[in-house]
Parts: sequence; structure tokens; C-alpha cells
Amino acid sequence: MSQNPFLKATESYTRQINPIGQYIDQMTHYLNSMTGDPLDACRAYILNALKTQAFPNMRDPVIRHYERLDNGDNHVTETPLSHFIQNVIRNGYILAPSFTVYLHPEMRRSILVNFTEKNKKLRSIAKKKSHQAKAEGNLAEHTYQENVQSKKKIYNNAMSGSFGTEGTVLYNPTAHSTLTSITRTVVSLCNATNERMLAGNRHYWSPDIAINNIISTITHTDREAMTAVMTRYALHYPTVEEMMQVIQYSTDLYWRDGRYLQTIRTYVETLDPLQRAAFVYTGDFYHLRLFNSDCVRTFLQTLATIVTTAEPNSLARVKTLNEDIVLFSHQVCAMQIKGMGKNYDKMAEAGVLDAIVGTADHIYDTIGQYRDLIDIFFLTDNLPASIAQIPHMLRRVVPLSDTDSSCYSVDKWVEWYQGNSAVNATSLGIAAAVAYLTTQSMAHILAILSANMNTPKEYLYVLAVKGEYIWDAFMLTSKAKHYAARTIYQEGNVYAEPEYDTKGVHLISSASPVSLIKNTHATIRGILDTVASGQKISLYKLLRSIGDVERSITLSLLQGDEEYCRSMMIKDAAGYVLPPDKSPFQHYTLWQEVFAPKYGSVNPPPYVAIKIPTKLENKTAVKQWLQAIVDRELASRLEAWMRLNKKTTIGMFLIPLDHVQSHGIPEELKAIMDTKRVVLELTNGYRLVLESLGFYCKKQWLISEMGY
Repeated sequence: MSQNPFLKATESYTRQINPIGQYIDQMTHYLNSMTGDPLDACRAYILNALKTQAFPNMRDPVIRHYERLDNGDNHVTETPLSHFIQNVIRNGYILAPSFTVYLHPEMRRSILVNFTEKNKKLRSIAKKKSHQAKAEGNLAEHTYQENVQSKKKIYNNAMSGSFGTEGTVLYNPTAHSTLTSITRTVVSLCNATNERMLAGNRHYWSPDIAINNIISTITHTDREAMTAVMTRYALHYPTVEEMMQVIQYSTDLYWRDGRYLQTIRTYVETLDPLQRAAFVYTGDFYHLRLFNSDCVRTFLQTLATIVTTAEPNSLARVKTLNEDIVLFSHQVCAMQIKGMGKNYDKMAEAGVLDAIVGTADHIYDTIGQYRDLIDIFFLTDNLPASIAQIPHMLRRVVPLSDTDSSCYSVDKWVEWYQGNSAVNATSLGIAAAVAYLTTQSMAHILAILSANMNTPKEYLYVLAVKGEYIWDAFMLTSKAKHYAARTIYQEGNVYAEPEYDTKGVHLISSASPVSLIKNTHATIRGILDTVASGQKISLYKLLRSIGDVERSITLSLLQGDEEYCRSMMIKDAAGYVLPPDKSPFQHYTLWQEVFAPKYGSVNPPPYVAIKIPTKLENKTAVKQWLQAIVDRELASRLEAWMRLNKKTTIGMFLIPLDHVQSHGIPEELKAIMDTKRVVLELTNGYRLVLESLGFYCKKQWLISEMGY
């Protein structure tokens, strides 16, 4: 049972790169559907058109590339793309997504493979120990193992930098782009698969992409196997209207043109019910559920059922099970194994290990029961469309994605199943079942990708994805890489208490006062906890509390406190490239010549200064301020200093920290201090939080100015 049931036999994954042959097959089908002419006649027409170059916009592009000679030198050459691909296939080369070509290991094996494999295994061991220690509350061991796994990761990742450094023996300028292209292809396939599986969302950014994907799906479908599945599960055959709704559900995000839609409809009307079903359901769990709710509900309910069986030796048995299924079982039984990590001895003592093993066996049996449905709809040769353009895809269920990760939401599935998204044993089980089916379908897709690159059989499954975290509440902001999450699970470890993960400099800025950082984090955690509990968020209370924070900061600034002021170091004049009257050193002379006679001198730099932003936007504002200063001698000194240093306005004062701590901010500066600017800068994190809840306000408006 250790074999992944979502993978076909290894020998079935073979290189299938034949763009011209596949084009002929698919266009023959399309021409037959649209004209009704015999298949043989349609194929003959396509072949003749290609031979005579009758299609004016079709060409075999000539690519310019390096070719390595036998002596190791690079030679620039030009080759038609089709010949380039044929040469790669004929010689059994490895072809990366970047179209860089490498010798197969059977011809020459890289000396780096053993080093990488060893570090990968050692890192995996350290990661598992780290997660186990964290789940058990052993922070010292957790920290140690985290450092070990991080070190192994650095060893492997450092090679990528070495590949691009001419001074190293590992120099290989194509290696980094190859690694990047493979990683991005994997993530793009993940994003596209997650969108199609969970939301029925396909990247149909142009009419041609849409119609080509329909043709490809239909021509790669096993009609006999699909007929058997449709009959066994009494699945609904989509009508022409329903298929058009499925298509427009995705195309409406990018274009709306009646002429193109009519062209697609004309083709759809030629399809038989089985072909329409193939298009609607293949790789699309969402639309399978939409038209066959009872069937999908039964499937998911069965998968997420806890089954406890009396095993004579559960400790030995659990080690023989497929790891992905065991981790799925952990999620289904999450409420029973909280805080136990992967400590199966502890689970056995608590009497819950039989549930883990029994549920895993039940999951495996359920997959076998639905084997035909899984094979025809999820283990298909039809890969997602338009992967090269995936960064421009409008997404519905993937709120967060990076170079090596795709984070998706299954909350709508939980709401469909139980009527709400509250976190409980049922919702965790259903979420786990949906996530498992989606993630495991990627194992098959990545095996196809690896086979087409001509990866050696022993490394066919190296490219893999896994469900690393479960967040029962997630906050996405409008700024890139700024988000917050409430983590309840990590790689099989169900946390006894949730952990909070906040990312982004504006949410965790170390430059802000500690009290403000704590308050921001408390606000975020409160929102995440409220969402996880299924309760409603009171926007008014949140706005009111943020308004109170703004008022508190403003009052503190006006009282002369330095708590909310930013600081910087004033260096000796020699420490700056610019002359003293142009560099920050000028603020020392400003203090000594203008403020020192009244407030006292300070020691020469270096020293820490507090930033005081001003509202002195122009000459008029400066003149009005100088006239309003009560201490006329200070005003005269300041006016003279500005003339000497050719200043018409001052946007920022840098006041010695020692003075501020002892005496506060000088009275003359309080009147022109831009407190609003300080407040806006310090509360930027709160605004991101509000925007994540759908509340937007003008950038220069304080929440307190809006009446809260």
C-alpha cells in the first residue's frame, strides 16, 4: 500500500512531444466536426495544406542557439524549431522548460547528483524532527533541527549561485535558468490545476486558447472508459447551454465578443453528449460537483469518514502505509491527535492510533472504489491550458503563490457541504478530502512533465508537491507578500494551539514602537480567531479601535514624547560624501546655532536624532511660522541660518535624542510638526488590514478624521 494510488505504472509515463502530429490529429477532428466530411478526407486536406504552406500565418520559426561541439566549445547555429525538437527526441536528450538541452545521465552523469541527494535526505530527516519537536513543545530541539535543515537547504541552494559565478568550478550559466524554469513550470501547473479542480476556472484569455483546449480535451479522451463511468455513477450529460456556461464562466474574465462565442457555440453544437461531458468534467472537480452534487457529496463524505479498526500491531502497520494517505488520515482525525505530532507511540497510548490506521485503510479502499472515476477525470493526459501565460491569470481560489508554492482555498467547498465555513471535525475532514484529491492529481501531472523532459525513471517522481500547511483563517492584503495566517497543521502535525504567521514589512515593521507592533498583531490575531470561529467581524469596533490608536499617537506627539518618532544616526562630518552643509550633519550645526542658546548644546556627532517631519511646504508656510514664534531671538537665529544655508523651507528636523528624552520636543517645532504624516506612516499596517476586509479609504485620510 506504500505506492501512491494516484500514479499510473511507471512505464506508462513516456515522452509525448509531437506538436505537428498532435496538431494534425486535432485539426482533423475539428474539420470533421465543422464540415461533416469524412475523417480521411479532412486529414488529407490538413496534410496537403501543411505541405504547400497554405496556412499564411503558420510557420516553423528558426531559433538561434548554442550548440556544444565535441571539444566543449560553444557554436552559434540556427535551426527550425521542429528540427530542434526532433533532434532532442531522437538523441534522447533532456529538455528543460527553458529549452536548454542536457545529456541524459546514461550518457554522462553529473557529479553533483550524489551531493544533492544526500543533503536532501538529511534535510528531510531534520525537518521531520523539527516538526515533531515543535508539536511536542520541545522548543530547544525544534530550534536545533530547524538550524540543521536550514543549513542543508543553504548547501543545495548555494549551487544555484555558483552556477552563475565564473570564478567557481561549478560555473554553468544555463543551470540557474533551467532550475528557475522548472520550478516556475511546476508552480504554474499547480496554480492552473488548483483553479480548474477547485473552481472550474480555466485560463481562456483568448478565443483560440479556449477552442484549442476543447479540441485537445476531446481528442485525448477514452470514450469507452468515460461511457462506463458516466453510466456507473449516473452522471449528468451537460447540454450545449451548460457547456457554453462553463466556457463563459472562464472567458468572461478576459473577453466578451459575440462573434467568437458564436464560433465556439457552432463547434459545441456538433459535439455529442459524451464529448461535452469530457470537456466539462476532465480535471474539473468543481463542475463535476455542480452537475452531480449527490455523487460528489457521497464520495467526499466516504473519504472523510473516521474508521477505527482493531489492529494487532498498529505501530508496525502505520509505517507500511502510503505517507500521503497517512497524513490525510491525520487531518481527518485532527481533533483526536492534537499536539501529538507524528509520535505514534503517544497515539497508541492514547488509543487513537487504530483510528489513524483504520482511516488510512478506509481512504485507500475508497480510492479503489472510485478508481474508474479518478482515472478518467483526474489522471488524464489533458494538462491545463496556457501555462506560459499563467502569471496573467485571474484567479478564484489561489490567493497566494510564489516561486515554489501555491496556496489555495477550499472554504467554498466546506460551505457547500455543511452550509457554513466554521472549523470543526466535519469541515476539517471535507477540506482534507478536497485538498488531497487536488494535490494528488498534481503527482500525475508532474510525472507527465518529468517524462516529457526525459527525466530518468528513478527520478520520475522527484518533482512533487505536498500540502504543507492548513490555515483555518487567512488574511490577504493589497500589498504583495503581505499576509497573515492562522496555522493549525503542518506536514502531519496537528497543533494543540493555533500558530500565527504574519508576513510583510508593513505588518511586522521593527522600526515601529513595540507597543504598536503588539497592538497590530493583536488586531490581526483577533480577526483571524473571529473568522476561524465562524463569527462575524464588527467593522465599526475595528475602525473605532484604530481611531483610538491614531488619537493616542497624535496626543503623544503633541505632548513632546519621542515614543512614536523615527530615529537616525547623525555621523561626524567626515562620515558623509557630501559637504557638511548638504549632508545630515547640517542638523548638528542647526541645533548648535539656533536651538542651543535656549535648550542647551549637545556633544558633537555621532549621536542619535529624532525625526520631526514638518508641514512647511513652501515659503509662505515658513514665513507664517517664523512670525508666530514667541521667542523672537530664536526666530531671528533660525532665519539667519536658513539664509546662510540657502534654505527656503525645512521638511524635516533632526533633534538630538538625549534632549528629547530629557526635555521633550522644542515648543517651536510642535506647531509645525506633521503629526498626521507620522500617524499615517505608523498605522499603514492597520490600513492593509482594513483593505483585506474590503474597507478602503483615501490615502491621506485618518480613520479618526472620518468620525471613528
